Amino acid sequence: MYVTELFTGTLLISFSIGITSVLFLYWYYTRNFDYWKKKGIPYAEAVPFFGSTYSLLWKPFHEIELERHLKYGPLYGFTAEGAQKRSYTTFLLGWDPGTH
Repeated sequence: MYVTELFTGTLLISFSIGITSVLFLYWYYTRNFDYWKKKGIPYAEAVPFFGSTYSLLWKPFHEIELERHLKYGPLYGFTAEGAQKRSYTTFLLGWDPGTH
């Protein structure tokens, strides 16, 4: 009987706290991912815990920006994680048509 109470009481509470924590962290890190969508501006999709900079792991920055320019046009938004605040920051990037 003691083992049953241990697994239904303590284990259930620990599991519930763990799931709640994971859901809260996911919500916290993704709450502003639709910022540019709400503004009606094309934007690069963001990944939780990385923002829109996830692809920097495989490609140089200039190649990523060129691909985004060709895909979204001369004005688009993206989200990046701020190193100081440990939160996401939104950026609006504009290209001057005469420079490329």
